[in-house]
Amino acid sequence: MNVVYIVGITQALFLSFLIFTKKQKTLADKLLVSWLLFAALHLLFIYFMNFDQTGIYNLSKSVHTSFPLLHGPFLYIYIITSVYRQSRIKKSYFLHMLPFVMVFFINVLLVIFKEDLPKSDQESFSPHSLFLTSINVIS
Repeated sequence: MNVVYIVGITQALFLSFLIFTKKQKTLADKLLVSWLLFAALHLLFIYFMNFDQTGIYNLSKSVHTSFPLLHGPFLYIYIITSVYRQSRIKKSYFLHMLPFVMVFFINVLLVIFKEDLPKSDQESFSPHSLFLTSINVIS
């Protein structure tokens, strides 16, 4: 399974490199490059979680659980900028990233205060997993 993550990371980095070296980049191209780099980072954290080392695991788990909340806003902003040929991103679009910011900082605080996160979703049903599930449904 780790090979699939490596292939996904490589493809995301390669496609972002191809789009980044394009001569006439639009705002949609720049957003797509940032989204692909973000997807590569997301896959990299999943890959690190599979090693199951305690130092990396809690950080990877806390950061990784908030990443799915950004794929929707990236898709929305990318489609808006490519369909309407916008040259600037409106500030109101960043409100769509608010659930990610909330969950990310809560997860970082949990890691800082050394609360152990469950090793898998099947092991326990903690308030942390309930919070993450509700935020994913809302977003």
